[in-house]
Amino acid sequence: MNSSAVYRGSNRLMSLITPTPEQPRPAQSDSLQPALPATPLHAASIGSIFGSVAKAVLGLAGAYLLRAGSEAGWLPHTAGVLTAFAYSLTWIVVAGKLPRRDHATSTIFTVTASIIFLGLVWENAVRSPLLQPRIAALLIVVYLATGYLVAWQQLDQPPGAC
Repeated sequence: MNSSAVYRGSNRLMSLITPTPEQPRPAQSDSLQPALPATPLHAASIGSIFGSVAKAVLGLAGAYLLRAGSEAGWLPHTAGVLTAFAYSLTWIVVAGKLPRRDHATSTIFTVTASIIFLGLVWENAVRSPLLQPRIAALLIVVYLATGYLVAWQQLDQPPGAC
């Protein structure tokens, strides 16, 4: 087989694959169409998400401030742990009180609360004798119960409420 035959064959293959202006692309089947139409992000929603992320970063900074205060001796260790626990629960409650239509902010605040709480439990269970495994498990159960309670109250409200 010579090179000109290979060249003609590849050109023919490319002409079959690539549509020309007079040869429209075949229509996609309905099974390939997305189930829900994609909603574009508008500038307002991007700004809202950016603002929520900025608040979440400030929330994490507040948690680190509590940790630093506890390590520096400004707060007794037990008071620092309890304050940080209440702080993470506050973030969960705030996330649950947001309007239903604000899913992104609610998710960002819930993730922030989880990062604060899980960091608190892990660090104190590993580094200090204050959190015995049973106490850490109890704190996790209280945290999860609070999250479920807040989510359950959110489901009982009509969609336009809050």
